[in-house]
Amino acid sequence: MRQIVSLCLGVLFISVALSGCGFITSRLPRIKLEPPPAQEQTKAAEQPTEDAKAPPESVAAGARAVEEDEPTESGTSRPTPEPAPTGGPTTGTDESPAPVPSTEAPKPPAPAPKPTPTASRYVPLGSRRTLTTSDLTGRSAWQLDVLRNEIYAVHGRPFARADLRRYFRSQWWYHEDSRFSEARLSSLEKRNADFIAQYQRGRGRTTSSSSSGRRTSGTSGGYVLPFSSSRQVTSSDLRGLSSWQLDIARNEIYARHGRPFKRADLRNYFRGKSWYREDPSFTEGRLSSLEKRNAEFIRQHQH
Repeated sequence: MRQIVSLCLGVLFISVALSGCGFITSRLPRIKLEPPPAQEQTKAAEQPTEDAKAPPESVAAGARAVEEDEPTESGTSRPTPEPAPTGGPTTGTDESPAPVPSTEAPKPPAPAPKPTPTASRYVPLGSRRTLTTSDLTGRSAWQLDVLRNEIYAVHGRPFARADLRRYFRSQWWYHEDSRFSEARLSSLEKRNADFIAQYQRGRGRTTSSSSSGRRTSGTSGGYVLPFSSSRQVTSSDLRGLSSWQLDIARNEIYARHGRPFKRADLRNYFRGKSWYREDPSFTEGRLSSLEKRNAEFIRQHQH
């Protein structure tokens, strides 16, 4: 029972205390908080801070440039808008009219004329100056033959020898002339041609031509006229041969039968031939009538 009474008294005390707090708060003055006017709120939102008031340098400079109608960058002017074209619709950003394709094919440029080579542009060594032994030393028999015969070839001489004919016809400066004569050669050219021929005879450095036109060295083998024992020699067979080659052509008819030679140049030449066999018992009776006729024909052609 006592506990119940204590509980009731506690509840009563709490009620009185709460009533007293409400009396005190009811007596205090009340402050009414009202929102600011809408106009002031707008001004406050629009008003920037001190840092935001100053516009950036680039923005300010651009604004001044626009206001004063000046370029915003050094050396660059503000583009002036152009009126849109009225001729018709355009494709893409290209405003120029499309080119009309030409119906004519472009003409190729005319080729530059090539200079026509002439014999006068080439001057052989034998036509420039007097030749010496040092100019001929070390040259092969074929090179010596070319060096000597180009003195004639530059004046258009036709060649009976197939190898010389083929060689000079392949040269751009050579023009064959059927009216050629040795009178066209200068005294210098004649002297050099004879000098080369003498050098060839003295050293056996001659080049002979077989019937097939193949070159054979005078120190290795072959004949100048390999057919001189089988058919009649004609003037066309001898045309273009040097005096030394004519000498060989005549004496090789005898050499086939083993004739010994007293002349040192002929002796050395034929002893260098693989087919030559010297026979001390040689007589001209071994020659056929055709060989005798050809030997005499060549001898007459030499004079």
